[in-house]
Amino acid sequence: MVRLGLPRRCRDRSAAELPPGRPRPLQKKPIWLTEYALIDFSGGTPRYPTPEQQAAFVAKSTAMLQGLPFVERYAWFTLSADRGGTGLYNRATPNRVGAAYRAAG
Repeated sequence: MVRLGLPRRCRDRSAAELPPGRPRPLQKKPIWLTEYALIDFSGGTPRYPTPEQQAAFVAKSTAMLQGLPFVERYAWFTLSADRGGTGLYNRATPNRVGAAYRAAG
């Protein structure tokens, strides 16, 4: 498994600011981004944004990922809202973040 992280200064960058093409070591391979979400680990204990902030992040991040030709698939972390502040569903019903993820297509 390869973990890719962005420095804090890159958090608000758009896809237009990313270098064109694929990252050099992966030039001939599609990228599958698994288990991504907006979580702040800077203080030791994970901190989660509000559902409104998380939903806005879903909308912006999925739009960016869909526009990157080298990203073939992506998946959100996690499905259940019972496990931390990133869940898409409360039991079988999409919550605000889940509705934003579903709307992203």
